[in-house]
Amino acid sequence: MTGVSTGAERGPGGPTEGERRMVRTRHEATRLAVALVKDPFAPETAAAAREFLSGAEAAGEAFAELQALPKHDVRARITELISRRGEEACS
Repeated sequence: MTGVSTGAERGPGGPTEGERRMVRTRHEATRLAVALVKDPFAPETAAAAREFLSGAEAAGEAFAELQALPKHDVRARITELISRRGEEACS
């Protein structure tokens, strides 16, 4: 796929830095959501929320770049990454 840039050039079939950042951010958001439900007033939860928000701008930029791409390109990229992951699991 040409013209796709979500943070950095990718290696042969691997995710870009921007794609990796978005995945990390999603995992962090999920962990934070669980912490907010389980123990919303714990100091650790407040610290995790501050840390998450401190990196939100970079993740937002990567997401904005992804949203600017044509939907076909995004779907093709997702398919490429998923099929690549399946190939790696089988080897």
